[in-house]
Amino acid sequence: MSHTTNLGDLIDLSKDLNKIAIIDVSTDLRYSFKNVHNLANAVANGLQARGFKPQDRIAIMASNSINFVVTYLGILKLGAVAVLINVKLPPEQVTAILIDSNAQLLFTDTTVVALLPTINFNKDFKEFLVHSEFVSHPSNDDTAFITYTSGSTGAFKGVAIAHKNHKWIIKQKAKWIYYPQLRKLVAAPMYHMNGLSNVELALAGYGTVVLMPKFDPKDFLHSIHKHRVNFVSSVPTMIAAMLNETELLETLDLSCVKMISMGSAPTSKALFENIRLQFPNAKLRTSYGTTELGPGLFAAHPNNIPIPDASVGYPLAGIECRIIDGILQIKSPAMMSNYTNAENKSLTEDGFFITNDLFEVDENGFYFCIGRADDMFKSGGNAIYPRQIEVVLELYPAILSAVVLGIEDPIKGAKPYAFVVLKKNSVASSQTADEIKQYMTVKFPLSHCPREIWFLEEMPLNGVNKIDKEKLLSMANKLLYKHGTL
Repeated sequence: MSHTTNLGDLIDLSKDLNKIAIIDVSTDLRYSFKNVHNLANAVANGLQARGFKPQDRIAIMASNSINFVVTYLGILKLGAVAVLINVKLPPEQVTAILIDSNAQLLFTDTTVVALLPTINFNKDFKEFLVHSEFVSHPSNDDTAFITYTSGSTGAFKGVAIAHKNHKWIIKQKAKWIYYPQLRKLVAAPMYHMNGLSNVELALAGYGTVVLMPKFDPKDFLHSIHKHRVNFVSSVPTMIAAMLNETELLETLDLSCVKMISMGSAPTSKALFENIRLQFPNAKLRTSYGTTELGPGLFAAHPNNIPIPDASVGYPLAGIECRIIDGILQIKSPAMMSNYTNAENKSLTEDGFFITNDLFEVDENGFYFCIGRADDMFKSGGNAIYPRQIEVVLELYPAILSAVVLGIEDPIKGAKPYAFVVLKKNSVASSQTADEIKQYMTVKFPLSHCPREIWFLEEMPLNGVNKIDKEKLLSMANKLLYKHGTL
């Protein structure tokens, strides 16, 4: 990894730069480390030639591609700030982000009505580039990029992250798990911390990224087989959808996979067991990070104690963790600088960030994420944590994945309801729902048992491949209203 202060200089120029750095699945083209380095320099030169300067805000709203990667690196090399925008946002929210970030230029791969000049990757990008070497701007404490939280409550926050802070976590992770033989599949979007950091880590660790424009379970499996991927980066919902492609799984050689890392959401024991059946050669890891604190904040135990299933691991050296009232608080050198549009009310007086994630820690210091504090609801005075119910539902033999929601009730305050996706070849019926309900009464008191079990072919996902709980809540309310429950 480069020793300059600029995050755009991820590539170690002392290595053999003819090695393949990125395989762009959308075009099936391969790009060497030299190609990536030269294209990033060409972006930086192109920006400079058009009068852009350090700390100018330049937005990217696009699917994963080589153009996204080199544009992001080129913006950083100039010392400008990359503003990363979710491609699935409605126009009014895109407009709000462009205004909030004070962006002066937008790179995109789609047709958008923009408030500012736009470079379209499919039409204008080649003409924009200026090919020559570029000396990166020293940018230690400057803002490198701004990414926006998912806004599940409707309140988008711009998270500003400095070169020094993000480069610290990339350096820690790259030396821990990344290696020259790495061939990593990334389908999580690069406008989100999960996808972005996985690409950065592979480049810094001299590995190869197999980059998909978006997630599709069939395409995901074909890419593993075709490109002999040995490291799969994902979120649990992606893996669950992939495991349900039972017929396709039987036709492909997936023995190449040696590591599967899942992040961005808690992982159940049942999912681990299902993965092991399909990928017996793979080690499984659950990672944890946040937009505000950085990716992959936990790793191996210093005494080489094996990481338990579903644990996110042991805190990386340099990171402080504590659990207060069940909620994880972290102090990290990778922490954000500030929000662009809001006060940071999650920061304690002594500098810990309150994650709002519920955690437990075992006797060896391993941390386990058990859900979100704001998912908790009360039913008849009983505190109910949906993730605890979901984990048990997913142990039912026919269930692949489950989501439990607390729906308002005039008497109890709220009651639990569940959406489930069954494993292929399992039959969904009212009798099946009754059997699942009966199974749950053995596991939980009645207050915790879902009042209804609704079957889906697949879970709705948001732009970062997490389960879209807002959409599920809307579906639940419509179902209850239709049947006269509300």
